[in-house]
Amino acid sequence: MTQKSKLYSLIRPDAFLFCFGIDLPISFITLYAEDLYAPIFGLSKAYVMGMPISISMLFTTVAFLVGGYWIDRKGWQQSHFWGILLAGSAQVISGISPSIELYILSRALYGFGYGLVFMSYMGFVYTNTGEENRTTGFATMSAGMYSGSICGGAVGGMLAERFGFQNVFFMAAFFTLITIGYTILFMQKTYYYPEKIRENNKPRSYKTNLKLIFRFVTNRNIISLLVLLSLPAAVTLIGILYYISPIYLDRMGTSQANIARILMINGVFMIYISPLLGPLMDKTKDKRIYIIISGLIGGSGMLCFLFFKGVWAIVFVIFILSFAAAIGHSARTVYALQQNIVTEIGAGQAMSLYRAIDRIGCLLGPLVLSVILASGEIEKGLSMIGLIYIVLTLLFVFVSKKEVET
Repeated sequence: MTQKSKLYSLIRPDAFLFCFGIDLPISFITLYAEDLYAPIFGLSKAYVMGMPISISMLFTTVAFLVGGYWIDRKGWQQSHFWGILLAGSAQVISGISPSIELYILSRALYGFGYGLVFMSYMGFVYTNTGEENRTTGFATMSAGMYSGSICGGAVGGMLAERFGFQNVFFMAAFFTLITIGYTILFMQKTYYYPEKIRENNKPRSYKTNLKLIFRFVTNRNIISLLVLLSLPAAVTLIGILYYISPIYLDRMGTSQANIARILMINGVFMIYISPLLGPLMDKTKDKRIYIIISGLIGGSGMLCFLFFKGVWAIVFVIFILSFAAAIGHSARTVYALQQNIVTEIGAGQAMSLYRAIDRIGCLLGPLVLSVILASGEIEKGLSMIGLIYIVLTLLFVFVSKKEVET
């Protein structure tokens, strides 16, 4: 157990390298779409500009489901290697794309590769930790991913000003692909081969599995968590952070490097604040307390657009939403895994389903906010979303119930 309990720390450098590579171009994904823009099926320019992010989120969601199935049968390492290869190749295709159509397709390939790698990280932590240190393992994973992400975003923004968007995509491919070297050199002893330990375990029938999935997705607490809080939280955070903010700040005359620095705020909160709150949340049985606080803080922060506008207003909103995410992200995950149905369906499959459904909010974020952008009343529209967020959080208070951990 002592040896196993230390293995989870190997994931942090791997996660850092991978996320550093894939997020080098994160601050200009939307802006590059604007450079390549051409009319598609009569869609508005604002809508087309949001498609690269939305399509990547969609294929990430698909990969979550595929990755969970893959890991259960072949281990986390196969999903990991294939995901890196797909994500790295997608960066090259993005850089050479002559049209908006190919660029959107390349972001779909990137999203699928990213989803496979993310699920492989989840599988790695789950198979290389025990109940006594699993939270620490996931915190280590998140710290590695977010630290790589904010460093990649900041460096990528500065490189884009000096070398241009296309060259940064090629650099991103290089750093993404060298992650394979680290995995092979340092993580071989953590490889998981489920087929070697499955001999004595009778698999569930297809019909039984479908019934359990249906019971999970129709569970009262799961539905209320996803519809009233997880999806709205994802729509606001992803939509504002990666869609509205780069465009809004660019129109305000903010440099590409400063846009990248502003986007770092979310990562800083997830690296430093979320792990600090983890032990406190572990001591509280009813995780809804932190989930509700997170929703109220996030929704209230967006109401600032009723009174202010400009660069500092968007910075303040990103700050508040990041703080809310640091509080609610882990609490929502733990609350979902506390439901009694999880003991029947299994934690791995439950996590895969929860993440996939939660990702729909990430997909909807740019699409919903593109409507606000097209309307020309950004501040008013974002304030309305904040008000809706607060109302949904209050509904969660009455609809959800505490679940006894089993």
